[in-house]
Amino acid sequence: MLRLTLVRLAWVLPILLGVSLVAFVLMRALPGDFALAAAGTNTVTPEVLAAMRRELGLDQPVWQQYLHWLTSALTGDFGT
Repeated sequence: MLRLTLVRLAWVLPILLGVSLVAFVLMRALPGDFALAAAGTNTVTPEVLAAMRRELGLDQPVWQQYLHWLTSALTGDFGT
């Protein structure tokens, strides 16, 4: 019984990482531009859009965005 419990506990971390990766990929697969949606209008200057992308971290590679998202989620910061 103890062995079964330890084996199941060992699977918790890989399963949670897999679920978080799937959730992140599904959010990234949504159509549209996050910065444009955050601006709330289509009449935003390219400079403002670039600044918003930099502020939101959208100018970073996807793996860095995932790591930032994961560490923020682990600390309880789920964004706005």
